Amino acid sequence: MKTYDLSPVISRRGLWILVTLFVLANLALGALMAEIDVFDRVYAFTRAHEDWELDEIILTFWTTILSLVLILALLSMRLAREVAAASRRQLDMERKLALDRKQLAMGTMLGGIAHAMNNNLQPIITLSEAVRDELPDGSEHARDLDRILQAATSSREILAQVLGVARSSTGSEFDDRCAARETILRALDLARVALPNRIRLSTHLEPETETCVVALSKSNLETIVLNLVNNGRDALEGMEGGIEAGLNLVAHAPPRARIEMLDHPWLCLSVTDQGKGMDETERARAFDPFYTTKGVHEGTGIGLSEVLSLVKGAGGDVELTSTPGKGTRVAVYLPYSEFTGGRHGEVDSDR
Repeated sequence: MKTYDLSPVISRRGLWILVTLFVLANLALGALMAEIDVFDRVYAFTRAHEDWELDEIILTFWTTILSLVLILALLSMRLAREVAAASRRQLDMERKLALDRKQLAMGTMLGGIAHAMNNNLQPIITLSEAVRDELPDGSEHARDLDRILQAATSSREILAQVLGVARSSTGSEFDDRCAARETILRALDLARVALPNRIRLSTHLEPETETCVVALSKSNLETIVLNLVNNGRDALEGMEGGIEAGLNLVAHAPPRARIEMLDHPWLCLSVTDQGKGMDETERARAFDPFYTTKGVHEGTGIGLSEVLSLVKGAGGDVELTSTPGKGTRVAVYLPYSEFTGGRHGEVDSDR
């Protein structure tokens, strides 16, 4: 991907330099004209030819020149701002395109790996089940095979999720759906158990979201929640602080929503931590696959990338805001539909 210098075409400092040079040039020109008695000569010439009305002509000429200079300066400033804005938009589009290509490549790679591993798991599961059926219940070997089958089955479910992430995110497949609030509450309960005592998890899920259904499977929505909470936990490494999770309805679609989704109702899942925050460079690469600020063997760098891929597949979008030293907020926007009924849960809870 090509890189560009995003400094404005005419920065404020450059504008001041331009104005200063313009003033100095006018002063120098005025001093030169005074040195060669231009003003006296023009005055004498106009007095000798008063019937030509040269005073008015010269005054009009210089007024016109000054007006043109001012107009051109204003137009140049406006053009510079428009060019700078266009450059930023172009770079944002190229970055987004590069990220989409990288995610597509990662999806293709993960799909191939998951498919191959699933093929290898199949004979393990089949043969283990066949041997298990020949063993008496309660025997030590039967218990060992039960553990093998449980691990293999769990691995197959994980690979199925990987294959789901690897699918092309067209937004047109709505086969997997779940009740958003109920699923998020269950995922937050799981996340709370894994948090250390120094980190408190608070939640605020508005009652109006009780009937919201999103185009995600339960496992995928739980994965999104767990990844976001785990990122908040990592941001609070060695620190005491809090993580707040919220779920509420929003009046408008997110700025980068697809056109066909603009008329849908939307809800927002947000996770905010009080951690160390991110600088501009880290924010720009936060959703890049395999990008991590942690050391080797401490992180994979696919958490936020997986969140973005799953959310995009459901027709939604993700926004990240962060300030160094003040924390990070990740907002997940999802289109939803309504359903009736469902299990009620606690709206507010604190660890």
